[in-house]
Amino acid sequence: MDKSLGSTIQGFSLEIILSHVKLNKKPFLPQASAKNYQICKNLLSHLVTKLLFTYKSKYYEIIDSRIGSFLKCNDLNCLSQDFFVSKLRKFVKAMNAIIIEDIFTKENCSILSHPAKNWNHIAALNLVGCISVEVFYNSTLISTSSNRKDLSYDFAVYMSEAISSHICTNFKSFFDLVGGWESLVSHKNNILSARRLSKRNSIEIHRSWVLGYDSTASDTETGPDYLKPLLIAASLGILGAIITLQRR
Repeated sequence: MDKSLGSTIQGFSLEIILSHVKLNKKPFLPQASAKNYQICKNLLSHLVTKLLFTYKSKYYEIIDSRIGSFLKCNDLNCLSQDFFVSKLRKFVKAMNAIIIEDIFTKENCSILSHPAKNWNHIAALNLVGCISVEVFYNSTLISTSSNRKDLSYDFAVYMSEAISSHICTNFKSFFDLVGGWESLVSHKNNILSARRLSKRNSIEIHRSWVLGYDSTASDTETGPDYLKPLLIAASLGILGAIITLQRR
C-alpha cells in the first residue's frame, strides 16, 4: 500500500477525531491537493457525524468497557507508543467486526452503491476513533492530570494510526478499484450533479448516501399527520377567496 495513502487516511482520521472531540489541536497535514483533501475530509466528517448521531450512545458503553480494560495501569509512564499501537490495532479490528454485524446489514446497505458502502464503512471506523478518544479523555486515568489535553492528543494520534493501518490493509482492493482516496471527490460530484437535478433533489440524493436514510420517503410522508388536514383546509380557503373575488 502506498505510504502517501496511509498518511492521507491518517490525516483524515486525526482531523475528524480532533474536530469532534474538540481538543483544540491542529495536526500536521499530509502533502496532498489542498482542495481535494478538504472536500474529501469534510464529506467523510459529515458521514461520521451522521453515524455518531445514531450510534454514539450504544457504542460509547462498548468502547468504554474495552478501552478501560487496558487503561487500568495507574502509571502513565507505562503507556508508551508501542503499547498503544499494539493494543489499538487489535481494538480496531475487534470493533470492525462489531460494526459490520451491527451497521452494515443487507437492509442498511440495500440502497448504497459499492463505493458508498465502503466510504460509509471507513466513516464508521472513524466514528470508533472519535468515541475512543472521548472515552480516554473522560477516563479516571487522566481526568486529574495537568497534561490531560496533550495526553488525549497523543492518544488521538495513536488511534488515527491504528485506524489508517486497518483501512489501508483491509480496503486495498477497494482503493485499487476506485483509484485511491481522491475517488471520493468524483463520487460526491456524481451524486450532486446527476441528471442536472434541482438543489432540493440533489440534497435528497446526498442524504441517501448516508446509512439509515430512506431516499424514497418524501417530506410530506415524514411530517406530522395533523398538518395534512390543515394544509387542505387552508388551500380550500384560498381557492374560495379567489373565486369570490372573481365573481365581484
